[in-house]
Amino acid sequence: MGIITGVLVHLIRCIDSTPLMVPAHARESLALLRMREVQQTFGWMVLHDLNIQADDDENILEEVQEKDDLDVLRSLGIGADSRRQRRPKKRPGDGPSIAYPLGSMPTWTELVKAIQENPWDIMRDWSYNSIWVESTIAARLFVQFSQQMWLSSHPAWTSGQDNTSFLTLQEAMESWTVAYIHDELSGVMFLPCNAKLRGAPRGRPEKSFSERVRMYFPDDIKPPESSPWGRFWDVPGYIGEYHHILHKMEDEGDIENLNANLRELFRHIQCLPNSQGFTASFGGRLWSRVSGTKEDRLEVVTNPLYYKIVEVGSMPRPGPRGNKKPAIRSKKAFMSALLKQEGLEEMHVGMVLAEERKKRRSENARKSAKSKAHRVPPTRKQSNQKKHIREVEDKWKESEKSGSKSLSKRKKMEQSESEDEQTVSEPSDPTSPTESSDDEDDDGNYIYEGEDEGAASDGGDYGID
Repeated sequence: MGIITGVLVHLIRCIDSTPLMVPAHARESLALLRMREVQQTFGWMVLHDLNIQADDDENILEEVQEKDDLDVLRSLGIGADSRRQRRPKKRPGDGPSIAYPLGSMPTWTELVKAIQENPWDIMRDWSYNSIWVESTIAARLFVQFSQQMWLSSHPAWTSGQDNTSFLTLQEAMESWTVAYIHDELSGVMFLPCNAKLRGAPRGRPEKSFSERVRMYFPDDIKPPESSPWGRFWDVPGYIGEYHHILHKMEDEGDIENLNANLRELFRHIQCLPNSQGFTASFGGRLWSRVSGTKEDRLEVVTNPLYYKIVEVGSMPRPGPRGNKKPAIRSKKAFMSALLKQEGLEEMHVGMVLAEERKKRRSENARKSAKSKAHRVPPTRKQSNQKKHIREVEDKWKESEKSGSKSLSKRKKMEQSESEDEQTVSEPSDPTSPTESSDDEDDDGNYIYEGEDEGAASDGGDYGID
């Protein structure tokens, strides 16, 4: 249908104007229909063989190509290479609802923010179920654990009232709900936990609440003396009571059932303190405090079993664009409103503002031209080392010039001396002293080069009386 559509659209456009840009497939189809020859002969174009009601196996227009090729589809924006066909990736999962306030697959960042700000919205409500209780010994140990763990927190963090006397297992488990902790502690930060979460959680895998039983009910290995866990080690401490019960049990199956019942109770509570177990060199922590904010808060870890999500997604939810309201109007809007308030009509307001913009542009252009005309490029600062090198180079050039001058002068002197020697070697008339270049002594005797005054005065071969 792309070829037929191109021909029909081209003919419709030709009714009121001549199209300048024609697709390649449309030009090819018009050439097959001999549109130019028909127009030159009849002055218009008619598609006599056009069959709009043709079936799928019939051709709508016999003369043109029957099926659209890849070039036709690409020109129409259809195909693998077309960017128009690229649809934005849809976020997997369901959108926000009552069951899933953040959607069924929120990102880890969205989950952390929701737990820290409104944990009661992202976590399901807690309700007690009696089926969790299979051992009265495990229930009694959990009640002791809850009482003593809350009792170990400093009174400055609590409401000041002693609300740690839990009588039943339901009260003890309810003390670890989000609502109870938020009301009991003066400052609390709820932390997420990625234990056994499906999807793409961040960070290293954490222990689940049922796996944390080994930290709160450790083996019979005493912690260091400075460890806060040592206060629970001796009876009536709950850890001491736990070890006392284990020593009484002879069957390994009973011990395993007790630990399994404790894991089941821990699995169904909503929160736990951000505790850290002890080691041989580290005493551990019962409660962790976070600082660096406006006020100190105690850290509490939430149970991922109660999160209102299906899994952690990797694509953030497209939220509404932030439309931040400005505090004041723009200068243009302010001037327009001010002029309207003065009684000017909207047309005159536009003219006044346009004139102001024209003046401002001309003023800026004049300032720019003036600054460019008077701008002097800065002089480069040379270092002392560069100056010294340049001075040495100048002195070397001057000495080279003077050396060349002295050399030319020396050559001239040597040339004159050679001419004098040639003159002495030729025979000369002794009666014509004026032609000789030799000197004359006080007695009128001539002294030739290479003789001393003594030889001349003694009347040598070359002396003249």
